[in-house]
Amino acid sequence: LRQRRSVLEVLEKALLMLKKYPLCDHCLGRFFALLARGVSNAERGLSIKLLLLMEADKLRRQGDMQSWYDIMEALAFNGCFKLALRALNRSEEECKSCFVCNNIFYRVGFFVEEALKKMLNYEYETFLVGVTVPAELVEREDMLRAEFSAEYSEGLKSELSREVGKVLAEKTGKSVRFDKPDLLVHVDLSTISVDISSMPLHVKGRYRKLVRGIPQSKWICTTCKGRGCERCNFTGKLYELSLIHIS
Repeated sequence: LRQRRSVLEVLEKALLMLKKYPLCDHCLGRFFALLARGVSNAERGLSIKLLLLMEADKLRRQGDMQSWYDIMEALAFNGCFKLALRALNRSEEECKSCFVCNNIFYRVGFFVEEALKKMLNYEYETFLVGVTVPAELVEREDMLRAEFSAEYSEGLKSELSREVGKVLAEKTGKSVRFDKPDLLVHVDLSTISVDISSMPLHVKGRYRKLVRGIPQSKWICTTCKGRGCERCNFTGKLYELSLIHIS
């Protein structure tokens, strides 16, 4: 009985969300991200919509057409659920953009392709995807999380970085590393752009100076300030060679 009540609470909360806000599969599923591990948020959101569709069909069979229509309307226009659209004989053009992410997950393929082009310029074994999310999207997500007491939710930033990272790992054969990756892939949702930066490479070495008269650094002629004169034999330097010059 307790398990059934828990499932009903999830469906009731999801239906309340969809009646008030347009939500894509990713964003609806993300508000329940800590439930049912091992599936993506998109799969989780789609499953919730399917269960709501089944509940609506049960109400229709019981003769409660108004409740049936209320659920179907929310699924069709705010959930952009194809089966609900088909049942109401409506088209996908009538769907509303996701209130939280503004359908940004449709651009995952674009982010991946942009990253792949720029990653070709580097030699690397590991990478990490970072995402900058506009403040307005964070505020919308926080507002819904508070309004519906979504205690099992996950952040948009975390999901998007994971989704882009999974595809990049599959296409490149490289692995994601959270600690000191070779490359950082930065996705900026404000500018819809991708930048790549590499970890700095530090080279350490030792040398032995076995010959006198060779300074460590380049000595500029103090008379001509490097322009060239008789004192420096018009080289601009007091010494012809230095360790820096040799290296």
